[in-house]
Parts: sequence; structure tokens; C-alpha cells
Amino acid sequence: MQIIHLAVVRAADGDAVVLGQASDLAAFGFFERPTVRQMLQFFAKTVCGRVDRGSRVSVDQEEMEGYRVHAHVRADGLACTATCDAEYPARAAFALLAQVLGEFE
Repeated sequence: MQIIHLAVVRAADGDAVVLGQASDLAAFGFFERPTVRQMLQFFAKTVCGRVDRGSRVSVDQEEMEGYRVHAHVRADGLACTATCDAEYPARAAFALLAQVLGEFE
């Protein structure tokens, strides 16, 4: 159970801007890391851009089998995503996202 990427995103109408992110890519090879980091940022922007404001969602990724993106988008458009392995509990992920959004204000 691990979190490999956290991102804080400003979700606008169909578009999303990453405000801050952190990733732990030690499980990936040295030459794979830049590509994986770009994919994770793309996932965060895409999920936050498509989720309705004021909702939470978990999405399984086809490109990265075994990983899931948890997203929490607030009513004001501020969003946070956590990309975790599939074993990570959703309740713990959403509690972390709520804490990050609370501290980011």
C-alpha cells in the first residue's frame, strides 16, 4: 500500500491547472520516471477537469494497471488527487485529500 503521487489542482470549466504536486517514483526505473511523472500529472488534470464540483471519485487507470486515482473536488473548484496502488483503502485516501485541501486554503 503506497501513494505515488499527490496533486493540488484548480479545476476550471473543463480545464485544470496543477498548483502543486509531489511524487515518489522510487519503484520505477531511472529512465521511466520522467514519463511516469508526466502521465501522473495528466491523470490528475484529466480527472479533476471531468469530475463535478463538490464530489469525490475513484478511477482505475488502464495505462497503469494496479493503480487508482482518488480525487476530491470542492465546490469552489479547488481539487486534490492521490494516485495509489489498488490496495490502498479509499477511506484513508479521501481523509488525506480532505486534510491536504484544508491545509492548502
